[in-house]
Amino acid sequence: MAVLLSLSSFYKLRLEDYLFNLICLNLVAALMYVCNYFDILVEYPMSVKYFVSLAVVYILAEPFRKVILKQLRFTLEKFRR
Repeated sequence: MAVLLSLSSFYKLRLEDYLFNLICLNLVAALMYVCNYFDILVEYPMSVKYFVSLAVVYILAEPFRKVILKQLRFTLEKFRR
């Protein structure tokens, strides 16, 4: 998370984009847990599992990016008031 925070300040990411990436990283951890639980990709090293999970999550989340960002903006505005 610290790397993501430093990269978000370096690349001037908006808060919504930062939260979207944080959600995706949490989904990567969940997907890696599911892969370990069901013995998927067990013969590969952890780095390969991580990159495969990262690619799968971002590919699957990209079509819903606008909807997720819209909901995040709405939620952030609600908490800012």
